Amino acid sequence: MNNYRYLAYSVVLTLLGFAIWIIFGDHEKIFKSIQQIGWHGFLFICLFSIINYCLRYLRWIFLLRQLGDRFPFIDGLVCYISGFALTTTPGKVGEAIRSVYFNRRHRLNNAHTLAAFLSERVTDALASLLIATIAIYTFENLRWLGAGFTLLLVAVVLLVNKPDLLLRMCNLFRGIKIRLVQKILDLIPVFLLRASDLLSLRIISFGTMIALLSWSAEAFAFAWLSHRLGGEASTLLYMSIFAIAMVAGAATFLPGGLGGTETVMYLLLKLTGMGGAEAFTAFFLCRLATLWFAVVLGLVSLLWLENNPTKLQLE
Repeated sequence: MNNYRYLAYSVVLTLLGFAIWIIFGDHEKIFKSIQQIGWHGFLFICLFSIINYCLRYLRWIFLLRQLGDRFPFIDGLVCYISGFALTTTPGKVGEAIRSVYFNRRHRLNNAHTLAAFLSERVTDALASLLIATIAIYTFENLRWLGAGFTLLLVAVVLLVNKPDLLLRMCNLFRGIKIRLVQKILDLIPVFLLRASDLLSLRIISFGTMIALLSWSAEAFAFAWLSHRLGGEASTLLYMSIFAIAMVAGAATFLPGGLGGTETVMYLLLKLTGMGGAEAFTAFFLCRLATLWFAVVLGLVSLLWLENNPTKLQLE
């Protein structure tokens, strides 16, 4: 329930933020820039978002097959996309709701799907940092962000592959005789074991390669959009700005990176020489076609899953 509250809050705050920005900005230029892109341009950006989602789903299948799990392709796709409905939770942790549906509909162990979820987050972050390299090199003030995020990823991988400390910490909570707490504590050892399997060098390398392709698709769409709005920097730099903005948003741990991602995009676009109205339009349309497009698809998928229970759910 709290996750849906996060979604409602994020929608309201986003609409309010955009409205204030437009009112106090050069709204005539902003509307003109939006018209310049038009529906065809917006749908073109959405197409690259769909490419991103499809590639990430193929990676999801690969990760779970490493753990011996199989499921129908189409129903699995709907379960996977359902997680996007809660992308606007802090750190995107709400996306883990897909584990519920994979368990209900296909009897997949929650520890397996949560381990795949962690592997996804790590490889997404690695790919984003790689794409962001040019921006980190170009804008000196961003270097600390790249270094800090890299250290965080290294720490996560090391902790998962050396789980003794985490398991000892979990044992401290064994005295809490609450059923949900005990179920979570029972899940953690299996989760850590499966997560270490999915964070091996071979799997991380393959997962990061898929992530590079998927996030490069959205980054390229952002670069195309920036050029259409009069941007004169290179395609690679605009792709890199998109990636570092995603990293900055994740680093804030705000719902969906809201606020942090948009601010970094806007400021860096301005530093490339783009006008304020054009920079606003670029991040506004980009976020609509990536974050909010994903949320809408996720909500549609959630509704379909809830209204189309399988035999497994009814047993």
